[in-house]
Amino acid sequence: MHEGRVGHTATLLFDGRVLVVGSLRGDPDSAELYDPAMVHWSFTGSTNTPRFGFHTATLLASGKVLVAAGYGGINHICSNAEIYDPATGNWTVTGSLNNARALHSATLLSGGFVLVAGGNSAGGGFLASAEFYNPGPTTGTGCR
Repeated sequence: MHEGRVGHTATLLFDGRVLVVGSLRGDPDSAELYDPAMVHWSFTGSTNTPRFGFHTATLLASGKVLVAAGYGGINHICSNAEIYDPATGNWTVTGSLNNARALHSATLLSGGFVLVAGGNSAGGGFLASAEFYNPGPTTGTGCR
């Protein structure tokens, strides 16, 4: 990797590459791709929001990746989400979660929705709630 990282995510893409996003150290806006066929790391588009860690990255049925919440700054838990398109290397802001979360889980469900559950809240407590993200036909509708 070009950047040392901690608190990041690593997502296996359909084409075999691995997307690595965010870091508590180094550049939290950066994302890198590992290509095992070329045994090569390369930078890809920067996120719209810094991801200092403890966010989630979920591979969607479309092949795009939903990156949600986590630390958007030191001691700042965020609720926003964005979509990475591996075909273009671009990030697009999408609907935010209803609750700011870090250290939560995100699971792709058979209908294409993503279940986002638990985690730490912006107030420092634990969340006993869940939300559904609907990727929708274009940019997604956020969580409900």
